[in-house]
Amino acid sequence: MKCGSKMRLARQVRGFTLEEAAELINIHFTTLAKLELDQITPSVPMLMDVAKAYDVPPASLLPDEED
Repeated sequence: MKCGSKMRLARQVRGFTLEEAAELINIHFTTLAKLELDQITPSVPMLMDVAKAYDVPPASLLPDEED
């Protein structure tokens, strides 16, 4: 599974809308949408912010080896 898919799944499991999650992460919702669609790659600090907002380990958002 790719990073963006994992981010989207984590957001949906927590019941956040794209807008709510983006506000928690302090980024624009279009940026989060692009991250979830794997159109852009998150920086390490952004990945850490996403993990913190979703209360998941940062490593759980990294892509699987076959990706």
